Amino acid sequence: MTTDEHQLMRRHLLQSESERWFQAIVRNFTYANLSALVIWLGLALVYSEINIFWWLQTLAGAVVFFLSGWAADRLWFLFFSRHFDKPFGLKAYLSRAPLWIAVSGIFSTILWLQFKPDGSAIAYFLAGGLLQCVTQIPLQWSLVQRLRKQCLTNL
Repeated sequence: MTTDEHQLMRRHLLQSESERWFQAIVRNFTYANLSALVIWLGLALVYSEINIFWWLQTLAGAVVFFLSGWAADRLWFLFFSRHFDKPFGLKAYLSRAPLWIAVSGIFSTILWLQFKPDGSAIAYFLAGGLLQCVTQIPLQWSLVQRLRKQCLTNL
């Protein structure tokens, strides 16, 4: 893709209704709810003492996790995207990873220390940040594919 196509996709993304606060919260809550349900069901099959409160804790963690990933991406677009000719290129995505790690690591640490205060804050930070990077790969890939279809008529 050319630089102009990248910039067109960037403008379209930042102006789209799907990236407004309410839609983003609903979308990320949906991701979180599905993720929490899968995790909770998996744990319920293994541990008999799992109850609804475990699911609520898992849901809270998943909401924080998905919203922090979205927030980190919006911060990157706000502060750094204009420094890249191709904001959807590999270099741009590599520059997003530290922000995903930092934002998700901080929020994951705060949340996990509430539920398990005797744990290691460094381990929580790294686990939350690295898990966010792994999660963002398919989410960002699908975003770019959707933007390409919406913005570029020659595809």
